Amino acid sequence: MPILSARLLGSLDLNITTAGSERLAAQKARELLCYLLLHHGRPIRRELLLGHLWPDADPSRCRKSLRQALWQLQTTLGEPTSTAILEVASQSLMIRDTADLWLDVAEFRLTAENLRGIPAHQLSPTEATLANQAVRLYHGDLLEDFVFEWCLIEREWFKSTFLMILDKLMSYCETNCHYDCGVEYGELILLHDRAREYTHRRLMRLHHLRGDRTSALHQYTRCSEALREELELSPAAATLRLREQIRRDDLPSADHGLPRTIRPESGALAGGDVNREHELSALHRHNDEEPPNAAGPARYRPLHDRRGCAPRTAAGGPLAAP
Repeated sequence: MPILSARLLGSLDLNITTAGSERLAAQKARELLCYLLLHHGRPIRRELLLGHLWPDADPSRCRKSLRQALWQLQTTLGEPTSTAILEVASQSLMIRDTADLWLDVAEFRLTAENLRGIPAHQLSPTEATLANQAVRLYHGDLLEDFVFEWCLIEREWFKSTFLMILDKLMSYCETNCHYDCGVEYGELILLHDRAREYTHRRLMRLHHLRGDRTSALHQYTRCSEALREELELSPAAATLRLREQIRRDDLPSADHGLPRTIRPESGALAGGDVNREHELSALHRHNDEEPPNAAGPARYRPLHDRRGCAPRTAAGGPLAAP
């Protein structure tokens, strides 16, 4: 088990295994640790920390506050944990790259980097499983219980990347006839972005492919209501056209037989041996739509393998919690 385990996605959750260590109660000490963890492996200049953590305070008071927060952090970590995790220099602070820790944001970033540039319809079963694990790491927005201005850009990056991974998984499910799982992923997207029209259209198609035209038309109604209430907009022409195709039951079909299922023993998405890329591409072209663009993640240093420390893959479906 690592000396320090930290979840920053959602509510902050710190687990320090050092014997006798106390809970990190001081707010600025927690904020300092969060900043360093988010940028672990990179030396952070003290002046930069002062500007982010005490943006409106007097410089001399800022330096004193930083020294106090650092002392509180070192005291909580204790020795030798503090030295093993923190590198303290006269001009900078950092979480050591070799520190024995498990960090959810590092695991999430690594998975996002591994998936970068892979078209959704080309995901392998192994890559789909990794994507599914990343989804389960996302317990909520980055440090959602805090109002830290310095993390707003990173918070938006994690959320948009999370939605991008869900998009890939929806396409993987559609390509491999995992229609029920694809619907689950789509509903999870809408929990975070209720008026995402592109996702509503994909859910309409998935319901239709399941043979459930009623749910497909109900999905259109949900889409129309969400657009009106959130954005004061009407559905786009592509959405209206899709609704009419579903009503007439003349939507191009990607039916290739019985859907494959989730393997209960692994919780991973089962792989398909039938290539449906051509027909699904034709389906998207028929509806004149392209998937939304998502900025690719920046490159981050991978976290060392911590076997047994990362959340376990839960059996019973792609949305099971760790």
